[in-house]
Amino acid sequence: PPQSPPQRLFACTAEEMLGAGGQRTAAAGVANSVVDAVAAREPDAERSFMHRYNIASELLQKAVTEGPAEVTAVAVWLRYAAAKLLLWNNDYNVKPRELSAAQMRLTDQAIGILSSCADLREIMRLIMVGVGRGGEGDVGQRIRDEILVIQRNNDQMGGMMEEWHQKLHNNTCPDDVAICQALMDHIESGFDMAVYWDTLRAHGIDHARLSSYDRSIVSEPDLKAAHGKPKKLYDDLAKYLRSLKAVHSGADLESAVEACLGYSLHQVKGNSASKDGVHAVVSDTALANALRDLVASMGAADVETHMTGCVDCRLRLMPLLRPGGELAGDALKDVVYLDLALENAFRADVERTLAYTGAWGMSGLARLVGLAIENCALSLPDNDEMVYCARDWLAASSSADDDAQGWALRIKAAGDRTAVALAEATGHTHALLQPSAEAIGSALRIDGKAIATFTEEVVRAGPGAPLSQLLARLDPVLRAAADLGAWQVIAPYEATGCVICVDFLETVMEEVYAEPAIIVAGRVSGEEEIPEGAVAVVTPDMPDVLSHVAVRARNEGVCFATCFDEGALSSLRAMAGSTVCLRPSGPNDLLVEEVSPAVIDARGTAAITGGNSSPEAAAVPRIERVSWCGSWALPWDEYREGMVGAKSNNVASLRGRLPDWIRLPVSAALPFGVFDELLKDPCNATPAAELQALFTSAGVGQLSAAQLEQARAIAMRVRPTNTARAAIEAAMAFAGVPVPGG
Repeated sequence: PPQSPPQRLFACTAEEMLGAGGQRTAAAGVANSVVDAVAAREPDAERSFMHRYNIASELLQKAVTEGPAEVTAVAVWLRYAAAKLLLWNNDYNVKPRELSAAQMRLTDQAIGILSSCADLREIMRLIMVGVGRGGEGDVGQRIRDEILVIQRNNDQMGGMMEEWHQKLHNNTCPDDVAICQALMDHIESGFDMAVYWDTLRAHGIDHARLSSYDRSIVSEPDLKAAHGKPKKLYDDLAKYLRSLKAVHSGADLESAVEACLGYSLHQVKGNSASKDGVHAVVSDTALANALRDLVASMGAADVETHMTGCVDCRLRLMPLLRPGGELAGDALKDVVYLDLALENAFRADVERTLAYTGAWGMSGLARLVGLAIENCALSLPDNDEMVYCARDWLAASSSADDDAQGWALRIKAAGDRTAVALAEATGHTHALLQPSAEAIGSALRIDGKAIATFTEEVVRAGPGAPLSQLLARLDPVLRAAADLGAWQVIAPYEATGCVICVDFLETVMEEVYAEPAIIVAGRVSGEEEIPEGAVAVVTPDMPDVLSHVAVRARNEGVCFATCFDEGALSSLRAMAGSTVCLRPSGPNDLLVEEVSPAVIDARGTAAITGGNSSPEAAAVPRIERVSWCGSWALPWDEYREGMVGAKSNNVASLRGRLPDWIRLPVSAALPFGVFDELLKDPCNATPAAELQALFTSAGVGQLSAAQLEQARAIAMRVRPTNTARAAIEAAMAFAGVPVPGG
């Protein structure tokens, strides 16, 4: 790690990054028409990538006129192909220039949609990252011609090289980039065969994959003839790799930089290939030089400088990528692929760093996280929250002084906000892609595990993954510096019960446990109910301390804690089925002790019933009706006990007691009793009668999940009177809360 942070190349305020990622694509469910079309066309698509890309172009042209769900389905189908989960060649000979032309057609279409439909930008980037750019002119044909020249010039006319030659002539694909790189690594290692296979495996290629090609590659490379002149073969393959990447590798940094700055390939069979650069990039001398430096320093030890350069170049490209910018067509395509390549290079830098993050220290890791937040903000659609996280992180990380604990606490707060923003973005991606992934995966009989993890793999390959990885490395360092411990005990109650492990608390909300249960839940959003019979909830998640589940736990005397130590959490999970006692020891520690099941007889009944003498008494909570105070709405300075809830009162009590850098949200509240009072008005007579009928038929506290949903739907039809609306809007305006539609 450098002693001081690298100098930033280009200045940019957080606010200038707003909207850089375009608008969010609406999660619109599954387009069954596209799923059916994909299933019907898949046999033809399996003939070659050329067929698949041409079919995708046809489907995409129609889908963009129909809606986001249709476009998403096409993108998911192509993603399955890029992940090597669909057959890509079935006894069909495709000339490289034909494949290149099909790629060009599809990516031209994608870039046209990206430039005209801001809400489809994230889907088009997903398509483009999995489809090579496609070569212009003779670039595609060079793949066929150049391999034969390499063989002849290096005495490699048989064995694996000839098998690869036949495969390239029959049907080139993105695997060829990895094969070429594997041969180069093999030569560079002194012809170590293990290195050859390591490189292939790193790209998802094994013996079975090589053997599955129509023109199989079944031999290992035997480059004895090149042992006397290995550099000649290495250099020839390196030149050939440029041609392969020009067609297949849109997100490769070196080829993407070359496409934007322009290049000229050496002659093969008397033909050369060249490409003009993008004027807006070439004419920006500082940007062009920075891009050349990034290519030259790939893999260098100074990883922070390289990460900084990637983010800075993305910031510099940002105006060119905005809707309505000066670029269009091929120029815009080149810049989009360059932006994708910079994003990809940043992720590779982070992955290199993870092995030795301990050497960076708290301030060094904080700098890397700051870069990762900016990198993520430049990619996410509707990036407002991530941009604000970047601004807060910069303010927090710049506030270092002699109070190391206070600095760590401030950084921790900024990190927690960032983690929440990242989780929300990941949730959107899952809602957008997974329904189509499941429908298409099922229709094409893809492996169930690959279907279940489809969105997870997309997220891992995106800009959120390096940010999440760095936050995870920094969090224990911050917790140690701030003396926060491995636990955050939100509701500090002692609890004894049987350990039950679940993935999501939501899935067991309506369970009724006959014996006291300690729920260890992988995910807790904060909106769940605590199941009846649960005496404790432990999770690695960190819901807001004012969230519904946290407030409910405190009110009901249920132990609720977040565990930040994976080792401690794994130990607790290993006790599944055993009886355990949880004993809080301050806000940052929870003692875990395995005890005899007989202990439940002594402690369990009181814990499970909240101290009542019978389970029946605890089944229906007693709620005291609070009288309406007479005001339809209250600004925060009028909050009082018994008029608004504990969360509102607690937030109001913090005003004037916090440092300047901690900003409380503006707020106004509807006091208790407003809803009941509105139900009395004649304008709400119908929903009032329907609710009363529903409660009468079901009984107090006996509504089923379906009836609760029905009650919510009825409640949404309750309307404020003109007097109530005016009072609510006045209170909001006074508090500085924007009035919806106002």
